[in-house]
Amino acid sequence: MKSATFFGSKSVYYEENAKIQQKIVDETIKFAKNNNVLQPQNELFLDLGSGTGLVKKKLSENFEKINIISLDISPCALEKCENCVCGDFDELPFTDNSFDKIISCSALQWSKNIERVIKNSFDALKVGKNLIIAVFGNETLQNLQVLQKKFGIKSSVSFCNKKEFEEIIQKTGFKIIAKDEKTFSQKFENAYAALKNISKIGATSHEGKILSPKILKDFVSQYEKLFLDGEIIHDYQTFFYILEKK
Repeated sequence: MKSATFFGSKSVYYEENAKIQQKIVDETIKFAKNNNVLQPQNELFLDLGSGTGLVKKKLSENFEKINIISLDISPCALEKCENCVCGDFDELPFTDNSFDKIISCSALQWSKNIERVIKNSFDALKVGKNLIIAVFGNETLQNLQVLQKKFGIKSSVSFCNKKEFEEIIQKTGFKIIAKDEKTFSQKFENAYAALKNISKIGATSHEGKILSPKILKDFVSQYEKLFLDGEIIHDYQTFFYILEKK
C-alpha cells in the first residue's frame, strides 16, 4: 500500500519534528476536558490516524487509566503502540456501536473520502457518545499550496473547508456540541529547513510529478520569496469539533 509505505518512512522522524502536531494534541485534550466529554473510566477510545501514538501518550499523562485502540495505516508507525490496529480510517474495520469516544488529531486531511470517515465514525460510536476532531483548515500552509499549483504539483492532502465540513457533519447525523478554531505557527531559519520539516513529518505530499534538482532549487528559491523579510513561518489553521451521536 503506497500510503502505508509513505507514512512508515516518516514515522522514524515524526515525534522529533512534529512540534505543531504535539501542540494540537495537547489543545484537543484541553478542549475536550473543558467541555466535560473526557471521562475515560470504563470507556473505550479509538484514535483515528494515530501515527506513533501521541494521543494515547498525552491522554495517559492526564488520566490514570485509559483504554484506547490506536488505528493507523502504517505498521511501522504502530511499532511502539500497544492495543493497535493497522487499517485505513476510510474503511473502519469495527462493528457498529463499539466505542465510547473516537478522537482524531491532524490526520483527516489524508482521507480520500472524509464524509465516509465521519459516517463510519458515527456508526462505530455508541448512541450519545462523542467524536472529537482536530483537522487542518484550508488556510494551512497557504504559500506552499500556491507554489505547488504554480509548479503543477498535485498535492495528496485535502485541507478542510469549514463550511463543507460542517455540512458533512449535519448530513451524517452528528450534533455539534462545541467547536473552536486556532492557528499554530512555526518559524524556520530558511526555506530548506521549513520544507525539510514538512517532509520529515509527512505533513504534505504530492503525486506524480518529480522535480529535477534544477527545478527543485527554483522551487525553494521562490518559496523563500513568498515570505516577508526572509522569515519562514508555517501556519496551521486548525478546526476543533466535539460531536455527539444522537
